[in-house]
Amino acid sequence: MEQKSGKGWLKKALILLSSILGAIALFSVLFFYLGTIPLAVQVWEPLVKEELKKYDLEEYTPVVLAILAQESGGRNLDVMQSSESIELPPNTIKSPVRSIKTGVDYFQQSIERMEQTDVDLDTAIQSYNYGLGYIDYIKENGGKHTSELAEQFSKDWAEKMDWSSYGDIEYVYRVNQYRKNITK
Repeated sequence: MEQKSGKGWLKKALILLSSILGAIALFSVLFFYLGTIPLAVQVWEPLVKEELKKYDLEEYTPVVLAILAQESGGRNLDVMQSSESIELPPNTIKSPVRSIKTGVDYFQQSIERMEQTDVDLDTAIQSYNYGLGYIDYIKENGGKHTSELAEQFSKDWAEKMDWSSYGDIEYVYRVNQYRKNITK
């Protein structure tokens, strides 16, 4: 008789565990589709603001937080995936503080180039993923980011590098999903 109640308890525990894991998976998907910024990203807002202030770019705090959310969700030591911006292999930076400082510096370069070439903000955002050369590419092709131009740039570079793909052609869309619900 006790054996049956033991199995019943185990069954209930497994159902509860499955429900909890399902809820966690659902919330992870909702973070992206609703543009909600995870707490693991929100904790970095003061440092992001402080770093942006050095360049007088505080108004871009929501953009940088959205980039951070897209890059790692705050769940990685290289939270802004900025190692490659200083010509290091991916995830070489092992300090979230250094990652943010490096990422904000790179973002500042994107904004500076955006202003010099008179392209749109989405181009600067995409250049965080593709590299600063994307800004010049857009300048030469109408001055405004489009999904089609992002896709063509990706194809061109994948071919040049002999890779199967290059960057994230939906990067701007993904970043803006987070950005739309962030208040300044």
